[in-house]
Amino acid sequence: MPETLLIIGDVHGCFYTFRSLLKQYWQPETMRLIQLGDLTDRGKFVPETIAFARELEEKHPNEVTFLKGNHEAMVLEYWNAMRETIPPIAKLYSRKNSTMSQYYAVPEFLERLAEDMKWLKKRPLFWENDHVFVSHAGIAERWNTIKEALVPDHEDNILWTRSRLKNIGKLQVIGHTPLETGEPEFREAENCWNIDTAAVFGVNLTALHLALDGTVLETFTVPSRHVDYHFS
Repeated sequence: MPETLLIIGDVHGCFYTFRSLLKQYWQPETMRLIQLGDLTDRGKFVPETIAFARELEEKHPNEVTFLKGNHEAMVLEYWNAMRETIPPIAKLYSRKNSTMSQYYAVPEFLERLAEDMKWLKKRPLFWENDHVFVSHAGIAERWNTIKEALVPDHEDNILWTRSRLKNIGKLQVIGHTPLETGEPEFREAENCWNIDTAAVFGVNLTALHLALDGTVLETFTVPSRHVDYHFS
């Protein structure tokens, strides 16, 4: 039974950076692993990252939770639109999509694309206990309901919001908005930690180690591996 939480920020295909952080700091016997979503897009190793995440979940079904981020939502929207008339949002997304291009470039990856998409679709939007609420972008002050939404209907959505968060009486832990300082940020009025430290932009990947009551025990940060994000 995990005694603490290890919450990891946006990975974006930074497979080697992600694996390095886990190897150094995750202790499955005592730490529940929660990843904030956005495994997909931007970085060089999206299929490898998803395969790794699925393996971890299969090996540690009671200790691992991978949440859905806005980039998973966009990948799924594009995947669903590929067999139909592609709407404007998916057309726009397809021009910058690195996830599908990586799957189509390698036959082995393409063979498991459908299964990986099914896995992404099943990702929960949040994890919570009595003291901590974990999601990709957080519950906004103007929050009405927890639901999934796509661009452009996203201003205060749990996958998309960048507005002020609501103090919900629990510690919120989020990612989504990259902190180019490379340091996690606590926002006291909102009772919120943002731990997206811009891994795919060559800065850091961060994990927040919490007690189950929300007490911060440690923060762990590893520098981004050049191989994960540098395409030239």
